[in-house]
Amino acid sequence: MNDDMRVFLSADIEGCTGLVSWSQCGRPDGQHYDFGFARRMMTHDVNAAIRGARFGGAKQVVLKDSHGNSKNLLIDELEAGTQLVTGHGSAIDGMMQGVDSTFDCAVLIGYHAMAGTRAGVMEHTISGRVHRLWI
Repeated sequence: MNDDMRVFLSADIEGCTGLVSWSQCGRPDGQHYDFGFARRMMTHDVNAAIRGARFGGAKQVVLKDSHGNSKNLLIDELEAGTQLVTGHGSAIDGMMQGVDSTFDCAVLIGYHAMAGTRAGVMEHTISGRVHRLWI
């Protein structure tokens, strides 16, 4: 086992515990009535992964909030000692901002299915390619 194991976590929101609707995963306005619940579940799932990484021997855990503007996690409820990469989500390395070759592994939390996946919950892909077009 690596005595200095470093783990990188990247967390999206659509695949987190209990989230099944777009109305839960956006901004807390009239169309996104349950964003507070989504933030709590995302934080809960991330904390479980942090505890698991530490149980497995991780000495350092770096976490990227990868959903939208990267301001979703409840920072005051994160496991102590976790390094958080947060803020605007449009960095050149996007959802993996902060990862490099010094990490022993990367763990993806709350990720969703790609666009077109049958029965995928909130399946989508962010790219410049057209996947479906209806007229």
